[in-house]
This record gives sequence, structure tokens and C-alpha cells, in this order.
Amino acid sequence: MAYMTNDREIDYKLTKKGETFKGTMISRSSIVDFVIKIINNPEKYMSESYGISKPGTDNMLKQIREMDHDI
Repeated sequence: MAYMTNDREIDYKLTKKGETFKGTMISRSSIVDFVIKIINNPEKYMSESYGISKPGTDNMLKQIREMDHDI
């Protein structure tokens, strides 16, 4: 599971079902970018299950929990 941010950056890595999911954060802008790619080329992503996360955000669950408490 990835924590979604409101950052405007588009920076993500996809993992397919069966691969180790890495990352704990993702921007909503990155999700929108991926959804647009699926809409424009559905055959490429058909019959697959994907995970999406920002590279370099592995093992950040503690920081995310701290962010949630600050809100």
C-alpha cells in the first residue's frame, strides 16, 4: 500500500503481480499519469495487475505515520 501525496511531481515505478512491491509513497499526479497511459493504450496494460510507488520511498512507513499524526 502506498501513501498518496498532493505533490505535483510525476515520478513512479510500476511493479507487476508476483514482483516485490517497493515504495510507500506516490503522488496523485503520478497516478493520473499512469491512468492516462492505460486509457491511451489499454492493450499494453490489459490482463495485468500493477502496483505503483515513488522510487526511493522504501521503508518510509514510520515517517508516513508521523505525517498522519501532524495533520
